[in-house]
Amino acid sequence: MNTIKLQAISAISHSTINKVSEVFNIANTTLKFWIRTFEKSGIEELKSKVKNPKKPKLNLVQKEQIKSWILLTLPQDRFTTNKIKKN
Repeated sequence: MNTIKLQAISAISHSTINKVSEVFNIANTTLKFWIRTFEKSGIEELKSKVKNPKKPKLNLVQKEQIKSWILLTLPQDRFTTNKIKKN
Protein backbone atom coordinates (compact mmCIF):
# COMPACT_ATOMS: atom_id res chain seq x y z
CA MET A 1 0.00 0.00 0.00
CA ASN A 2 1.25 3.44 -0.81
CA THR A 3 1.05 5.13 2.60
CA ILE A 4 1.89 8.52 1.11
CA LYS A 5 -1.44 8.51 -0.71
CA LEU A 6 -3.33 7.79 2.51
CA GLN A 7 -1.33 10.35 4.48
CA ALA A 8 -2.01 13.01 1.87
CA ILE A 9 -5.73 12.21 1.77
CA SER A 10 -5.87 12.26 5.56
CA ALA A 11 -4.05 15.60 5.69
CA ILE A 12 -6.85 17.21 3.66
CA SER A 13 -9.05 17.19 6.78
CA HIS A 14 -6.54 19.57 8.45
CA SER A 15 -5.43 21.70 5.53
CA THR A 16 -6.11 22.76 1.95
CA ILE A 17 -5.42 20.77 -1.20
CA ASN A 18 -2.85 23.36 -2.26
CA LYS A 19 -0.93 23.15 1.02
CA VAL A 20 -1.05 19.33 1.18
CA SER A 21 0.10 19.12 -2.44
CA GLU A 22 2.99 21.42 -1.65
CA VAL A 23 4.02 19.49 1.48
CA PHE A 24 3.88 16.11 -0.27
CA ASN A 25 5.44 17.53 -3.44
CA ILE A 26 2.65 16.31 -5.71
CA ALA A 27 0.41 18.05 -8.21
CA ASN A 28 -3.02 19.27 -7.09
CA THR A 29 -4.60 17.19 -9.83
CA THR A 30 -2.83 14.06 -8.57
CA LEU A 31 -4.09 14.62 -5.04
CA LYS A 32 -7.62 15.30 -6.30
CA PHE A 33 -7.46 12.07 -8.31
CA TRP A 34 -6.39 10.12 -5.22
CA ILE A 35 -9.26 11.65 -3.21
CA ARG A 36 -11.85 10.81 -5.90
CA THR A 37 -10.49 7.27 -6.23
CA PHE A 38 -10.58 6.76 -2.45
CA GLU A 39 -14.12 8.13 -2.13
CA LYS A 40 -15.40 6.12 -5.08
CA SER A 41 -13.60 2.79 -4.67
CA GLY A 42 -11.83 2.72 -1.30
CA ILE A 43 -8.32 1.84 -0.21
CA GLU A 44 -7.83 -1.11 -2.57
CA GLU A 45 -7.93 1.13 -5.64
CA LEU A 46 -5.16 3.34 -4.23
CA LYS A 47 -2.66 0.50 -4.43
CA SER A 48 0.04 1.05 -7.03
CA LYS A 49 -0.49 -1.05 -10.11
CA VAL A 50 1.70 -1.99 -13.03
CA LYS A 51 0.00 -0.33 -15.97
CA ASN A 52 1.73 -1.90 -18.94
CA PRO A 53 3.72 -4.93 -17.92
CA LYS A 54 6.27 -5.71 -20.58
CA LYS A 55 6.46 -9.19 -22.01
CA PRO A 56 9.87 -10.82 -21.69
CA LYS A 57 11.86 -10.70 -24.91
CA LEU A 58 13.27 -14.18 -24.31
CA ASN A 59 11.34 -17.33 -23.57
CA LEU A 60 12.50 -19.86 -20.97
CA VAL A 61 14.36 -22.01 -23.53
CA GLN A 62 16.26 -18.99 -24.84
CA LYS A 63 17.16 -17.89 -21.30
CA GLU A 64 18.50 -21.34 -20.49
CA GLN A 65 20.55 -21.37 -23.72
CA ILE A 66 22.16 -18.06 -22.87
CA LYS A 67 22.85 -19.24 -19.33
CA SER A 68 24.60 -22.35 -20.67
CA TRP A 69 26.69 -20.26 -23.11
CA ILE A 70 27.80 -18.01 -20.26
CA LEU A 71 28.69 -20.94 -18.04
CA LEU A 72 30.65 -22.58 -20.87
CA THR A 73 32.70 -19.46 -21.54
CA LEU A 74 33.57 -18.72 -17.90
CA PRO A 75 36.97 -19.86 -16.71
CA GLN A 76 36.76 -23.12 -14.80
CA ASP A 77 38.72 -21.64 -11.92
CA ARG A 78 36.46 -18.71 -11.13
CA PHE A 79 37.39 -16.20 -8.51
CA THR A 80 35.59 -16.30 -5.21
CA THR A 81 35.76 -13.80 -2.41
CA ASN A 82 37.92 -16.23 -0.41
CA LYS A 83 40.45 -16.53 -3.26
CA ILE A 84 40.56 -12.77 -3.67
CA LYS A 85 41.12 -12.25 0.06
CA LYS A 86 44.10 -14.66 -0.01
CA ASN A 87 45.88 -12.65 -2.72
